[in-house]
Amino acid sequence: QNTKLTSPFITCSLELGGCDSCYIARDADLETAVPFIVNIGRLHNSGQSCCNVKRLLVHSEVMKEVEAKLCDEFGKTVLGDPSDENTTIGPLYGGKERVRFLWDLLLDAKKKGAKKILVRGEDVTALDLKALRLKVLMASPGSEDAFFAPTIVMFESAPPTSSPSVPRLLQEESFGPLLPVVSVGGDEEAVAIANGTSFALTHSIWTTDSKRARRYVDAIEAGTVMVNWCNDVHPQIVWSGQRRSGNGQGAMGSEGFRVLTYPKSVILHDI
Repeated sequence: QNTKLTSPFITCSLELGGCDSCYIARDADLETAVPFIVNIGRLHNSGQSCCNVKRLLVHSEVMKEVEAKLCDEFGKTVLGDPSDENTTIGPLYGGKERVRFLWDLLLDAKKKGAKKILVRGEDVTALDLKALRLKVLMASPGSEDAFFAPTIVMFESAPPTSSPSVPRLLQEESFGPLLPVVSVGGDEEAVAIANGTSFALTHSIWTTDSKRARRYVDAIEAGTVMVNWCNDVHPQIVWSGQRRSGNGQGAMGSEGFRVLTYPKSVILHDI
């Protein structure tokens, strides 16, 4: 017990991470969406941001085109010293333990039905584990303990969340440059997958249809939903998480001010 506290009650806002999804609808502007989702949404800060895109859901009608654009963007990445202006992916916070965690997620996805594995845009699905490890963990010389090559894991569908065959990569916070991509048949399936984890920090949708965007926003359970945007925090909004992503108390904006201060009421009668 902290006897120095003047009050036994502490008001706080907790943001505890997420498994944030991003949905590319069939009418999305792919020329704008894909580069933004990759470079800002997933690979910003080497993929280590609380609201990075952790799961990419893509309408099946545009999947082929999206896959090609994803490979093009991932193929441009440069691993190396963060002080080098040419570097786009630096060493991971957490070092060896974080690299091992991401590798375990990748192996689990491979075991549980991943259709394709693409390392920096190159299809390495057919490689044995030793060769795959060299591609993913030794992409930068002498870097096995610090770097993880940007990797895409393709899924034809997502198993029900209650199924033991659901990949951990679709349920946990990866926190690194590892992106699962799931093909979906429509908006309702995308909503079900997006809402199908114990996290609920942010989600996003890319579409040119304002009605579709509104329906999606209304159906999503999360602290923040973005339209044609992702992985961003503004001081004007209420930043909060639901479920395991936080306690629902805002940390910014006018709501954040209310949460972190105490109100005082004054009743004034005749003076």
